[in-house]
Amino acid sequence: MKPFRSTLFLLLAVAGLALFFWLTRDAKGTGEQERAKGKIFDFHGDDVTSLKLKGTDVAVSLEKKDGTWRIVEPVSSEAEREAVLSILGELEFLQPRRTITANQIPDGEKSLAEWGLAPGNGRVDFAGSSNGRAFSGTLLIGRKAAIDGLCYAKGTGPDAYLIATASRDALFKKLDDIRSHAVIHAPAAEVDQCGLRQKTPPQSDAPSEFQISRAKGAGEAAEWRVEKPLSAPASPARVTAWLGLLDALRVKQFISDDAADLSAYGLTAPAAQIWIRRQAPPSKAAPAKDEKNAPKPEPDTLLIGIPVPGVPGEVYAKRTGESGVFTLPAESVAKLLADLPAARDRKVLSFRAADAVAFRAELPKPSAPGALSIVEVKRQGETGWVFSEATTGGAAGKEADAAQVEGFLKGLSVMEAPLIIRDAASDLRPYGLANGDRALIRLVVTVKKGESTEDLVLSLGKIEKPLPPLPQTPVLYAVNSAQPFVYGLDIAFLTRFPREAWRWRSPLVLGSDLKEEAITSVTRVVPGRPPETVKRAGAVFLSDRDGGDGTLQQEKVKEFWSKLAHLATVHWIGAPIPAYGLGLAPDAVRITLSLGEGEKKVLILGAPVAAVPVGGRAAQIEGESDVFLISEADYALLSGSFATVPTPSSKE
Repeated sequence: MKPFRSTLFLLLAVAGLALFFWLTRDAKGTGEQERAKGKIFDFHGDDVTSLKLKGTDVAVSLEKKDGTWRIVEPVSSEAEREAVLSILGELEFLQPRRTITANQIPDGEKSLAEWGLAPGNGRVDFAGSSNGRAFSGTLLIGRKAAIDGLCYAKGTGPDAYLIATASRDALFKKLDDIRSHAVIHAPAAEVDQCGLRQKTPPQSDAPSEFQISRAKGAGEAAEWRVEKPLSAPASPARVTAWLGLLDALRVKQFISDDAADLSAYGLTAPAAQIWIRRQAPPSKAAPAKDEKNAPKPEPDTLLIGIPVPGVPGEVYAKRTGESGVFTLPAESVAKLLADLPAARDRKVLSFRAADAVAFRAELPKPSAPGALSIVEVKRQGETGWVFSEATTGGAAGKEADAAQVEGFLKGLSVMEAPLIIRDAASDLRPYGLANGDRALIRLVVTVKKGESTEDLVLSLGKIEKPLPPLPQTPVLYAVNSAQPFVYGLDIAFLTRFPREAWRWRSPLVLGSDLKEEAITSVTRVVPGRPPETVKRAGAVFLSDRDGGDGTLQQEKVKEFWSKLAHLATVHWIGAPIPAYGLGLAPDAVRITLSLGEGEKKVLILGAPVAAVPVGGRAAQIEGESDVFLISEADYALLSGSFATVPTPSSKE
């Protein structure tokens, strides 16, 4: 019985599911049909390719090609995509407030004529295709109905409708609301040249002609160069930003679609011209080697006319090759004219910080005319930097502070000059930049270039106010080895590189490679206490003052050992002076480290340094010329007692 009942229940369940699917098989289709019945038309706006609007004050024909809508009548112009989609959306979802079926129309054509539907006060025609099948439709708009807010309408079929006058108004937009207000499409990825020409007053610094061309690359990696009025690198970021401004420029008013007298708008001899040239599309027919010789596309040029009388903040404009005149925001035009010349690259040295393998600063010694003080660091491994043998003073061969070196190089690689003083100075002496000038400072960055290296030199000269009309703020004159331009730098730049090597010394005073295990013994001489030597024996520390019986405070000695191996300065403070209490000063603490194979280093701890706001003690490695500062906490640990634990015999 149980198998029979199970089978019966299974058959009933299957039958129930079959009945459910049969009853609901057309539910979705029925819902769509009901929604379609609620609308006058059944189509998708995306499938429409032709649209015509004809009303009492509008007659516009539009066509869509390659996904772009264009106005073809009464003018040839790109359409505002959002405006067209708004019309199509209104048409697609248009629903009547009331349907007047054909048999409810009392006098047929006569009634339709009375309602303004024969032939119609307004008319919308649309066509397109969906899934390979063409479709079309027509909407006639009649007069207002007796019911407020409604008007008569009629679709392709025999019925008439009452629709909201708001829907009618949404369909019949004015020409200026449908046409695109974009002036020039200027996507940076497609443009390979841009420029301007303008009338400039005699004393103006603004260039009368300026041209930038893509040198190579694309997108953010593109390289651009100024070609007129001089040859110079351009900033990719600024060129892209300028093209973005041009692309965002919008018409304020359309004045005339067929202006006969352009002189009335100041456009026969325009005040300015702004233009771009797009890259030629790759030719499939021509071999790649002939692409350079292929004809270039004609530039898109915008002519700028006179200010609009009585309308502050607007100027007349037109595009070449078109007869229409429109107005633009004067402020936006002025910014375009000012920002393109400002797209010139103002980097004082062009390099990637990651490619730098050496940096050298050559500074004149005030006390020795003709002599130089040199600070030079070279890359060591992936992240390290070391002072070269050419470095003046005692830092040669010592570690440099990698964070400071890398930070300076990164800053230098992107540093821009606030001013360009001269584009080409044949005589550098007025700026203190001639070889042999006593004020001349040379900064040299050595960078990798393929399998070899290249030296990039930045020379720094006088500090003074530039000549008018440049801003009368003191600047530091500079020139680099790659360009003939004289720059005006912020004088604060003089504080960003070291005049003495100690300013870039590594904070790890005994080096970053020193390991605790490498220190085999330490001898301390602390004023007021007998000398003491502590030796390391594996994990245990032994003192010569306790008979080697292992009664030292091991954790305290271990902390001392670790501090020595990783001793870091608060900062370096330069050459020693008597006030630092170093050398053979009676109060100095001397700590001698034995590092194996006879190598020793002596750390000298001196007096408090009152002149330093953070406080601390002067310290020095014996034999080195530079003094550094350690904290009072580090001084207390390094000079404190290794008190032994009392033994049982000492208690008795």
